[in-house]
Amino acid sequence: MSTSDEVGPPDGQADHQSVATPSVVGEPGLDPVSGLPGPGALRARLESLVAQQRAFVLVIADVDGLGGINRDLGHAAGDAVIRALADALASHGGPDSFAADGGDGTIALVCPGLTLQASVELVERVRGDLLDRALRGATTAFTCSFGITHSRAAADAAGVLALALSGARRATSLGGDEIVYANEVLAGGDETVSPTN
Repeated sequence: MSTSDEVGPPDGQADHQSVATPSVVGEPGLDPVSGLPGPGALRARLESLVAQQRAFVLVIADVDGLGGINRDLGHAAGDAVIRALADALASHGGPDSFAADGGDGTIALVCPGLTLQASVELVERVRGDLLDRALRGATTAFTCSFGITHSRAAADAAGVLALALSGARRATSLGGDEIVYANEVLAGGDETVSPTN
């Protein structure tokens, strides 16, 4: 269950951003593989939320071993993995969430008002969804490294994005299939949540 740190927009209207699904791949402005808005749209959304002083959590998911999947199973399999991850993240985000292609095989989910604990729970639901898809044969089995940070951990949108990317890289360096909360002292002491915790 998520807990909101903020009240919604002042006019009472939902700040709902629709996310693309794999069925709209090829639509202008969307990444041709993930079917999501690209890195520019991600940066714009982060900057908008920071300017509005709305608290949010940013989750960056990076497919573990994507190069190996592409090499061993072909780029079609790698593309299917990216689409499955994009769909899983977008479908588990709330109505106020925004999913985007972060570039370089990463998928981002911006969750206004979500707490860090709720974001870890969201990531666990995404993991379960991806496992279910693999067991049904809908996609190749794969794991992801997740970096999570809160908007209050950095002074600006670029800093928030850099922290979440650092968390995903740290999760990968720990062997993958990890969740790392990234804050300004990531190098000195991060909080790591593994699948067995």
